[in-house]
Amino acid sequence: MSTQGVDLDLELVKKATGEMYQAIENLRLSVKAVDSASDAARAGWKGDANASFVTTSQAWSDESDRLNQKLDELTQATEDATQTILGMDEDAFIPGGGYTSL
Repeated sequence: MSTQGVDLDLELVKKATGEMYQAIENLRLSVKAVDSASDAARAGWKGDANASFVTTSQAWSDESDRLNQKLDELTQATEDATQTILGMDEDAFIPGGGYTSL
């Protein structure tokens, strides 16, 4: 009879999850920085240039909202995947590597 399992390093899973969360947070900070720069620059535009900048700034704001929604979805997917992996039946794990057969 053959027994098969999955070789999985749970610490690496946790580390990868942490790195994913950090990457998502870095993206959020970048989006926020562009939002802040846009807000700060808005007052400097006058006349027709102001109207054009406001239109462009609003388009960016809408895109920023969409990006943040996607980052929320990515965060949730990362959390779900991590919980699925960490919640797997540990009897299926084979420490030290690969498949075994008895």
